Amino acid sequence: MSESVDLPQDSITVVREFLHALEMGEIDEALELVDPDLVWRNTGWPVIRGRERVRWLLTRQFALQVQLSARITHIAEDVGSVLVERIDDLRFRRIEASFFVWARFDIVDGRIVGWHDRYSIGSVLVNVVIGAARSLLKPRR
Repeated sequence: MSESVDLPQDSITVVREFLHALEMGEIDEALELVDPDLVWRNTGWPVIRGRERVRWLLTRQFALQVQLSARITHIAEDVGSVLVERIDDLRFRRIEASFFVWARFDIVDGRIVGWHDRYSIGSVLVNVVIGAARSLLKPRR
């Protein structure tokens, strides 16, 4: 991957392009927008440090065929940070689950240096259980 990629100028565009690339499963494209020393904090999980460790984790997620849709409901920028309220829709095989996520992306020189997702683990678990129950009730195609 080249370090001389043309980066979007405004921070909100960086975050929108990053999330869109993840939705499309374009891990390399998404990670062109992050700093090599990215720090990813995710509720209930250990802190992930470094672009290559994030790449490893995302590659495993997509290998399991977990699909993501991140529907942004609100987005705002203030002094190098982008705050995002979104609804994440996850799909794994026939199981679908949606939950609210609040995120902060810290941007320096057009790259994401910090990514912190916050959500209710209880809400995620409830929605996964509901999604699993619904998948059992759906007729197979």
